Amino acid sequence: MKLDFGCGDGGFDVIHQDRVTVGSWTAKFGGPDTIGIDVDGDNIRKARERINNGTIFMEADGRRLPFVDSYFDIAHVFGVMHHIHGYEDAVRELARVMKSGGVLYITETTDDYFLSRWARHIIRRWQKYKICSFFYADEFLNILQEYFWTEEIKYCWRPLICDALRVVEREPAISLRWLVKMDQLLKKLGLEERFCCHLVVKAIRRG
Repeated sequence: MKLDFGCGDGGFDVIHQDRVTVGSWTAKFGGPDTIGIDVDGDNIRKARERINNGTIFMEADGRRLPFVDSYFDIAHVFGVMHHIHGYEDAVRELARVMKSGGVLYITETTDDYFLSRWARHIIRRWQKYKICSFFYADEFLNILQEYFWTEEIKYCWRPLICDALRVVEREPAISLRWLVKMDQLLKKLGLEERFCCHLVVKAIRRG
């Protein structure tokens, strides 16, 4: 079984396994063996209308998931934890419902890059959703590593102009390829963690 934790309205975003690809994770990887959950009932309604591949959508609080222990083999989380008060509880709950050896794909927004941190603390929301938790990449990884082995970690930079264009749906697709090149350069210079705006992790549930 697969879980899309915080599936939103099923719309399109960057699929984090391949940063250059734009699409809906649930539309691409979902199906009858997939459950998408979101705390916003309106999002669930829209997701059901938008995606018709057999994925089950249900309203649920990420801190109190309505599933038995060790239920999911794969979980996908894209930019959800920073919208949750007490995100540590959500990570713990996510770990509870995943099988030992299960694979977690998670992307989170962090406070490492000073300009991004400055903007997020002033605006305190992304589109219509309030930002409830602020954390650095190493803080988030420390919480995650209590329950998961981190198999792959990527530190991704993103300038504020790209976020501004994304809000008004005017960001050109070519910017994704440009950002990949910038990530590679920052890594060579040893600055990838300092400029991290988004943390991309593939992790394995501990036994």
